[in-house]
Amino acid sequence: MRLGWGRDGQHLFYIQPDGKMMSVAVKTSGQTFENEPPKALFATRMLLGYGLAEPFDVIPDGKFLIATLVGEPTAPAPTVILNWQAALKQ
Repeated sequence: MRLGWGRDGQHLFYIQPDGKMMSVAVKTSGQTFENEPPKALFATRMLLGYGLAEPFDVIPDGKFLIATLVGEPTAPAPTVILNWQAALKQ
């Protein structure tokens, strides 16, 4: 599981295996660490398990940047055309 701190330092975020973005309010003062129960924020279509170094981030205005799956998993594989410039000359 990958964790990310909110910019305010008072929230910890993570993505559950089912793709839900979770938030945990935390208090850190001195030698203590307190946390509230996790809350589901929203469902994502995050690219889980693809080895991304940073799959999400919280930007200063509180919005999230998330590596997201585009298209459907059942979509056909992309087609790569090699030497396409030669085909233009025909």
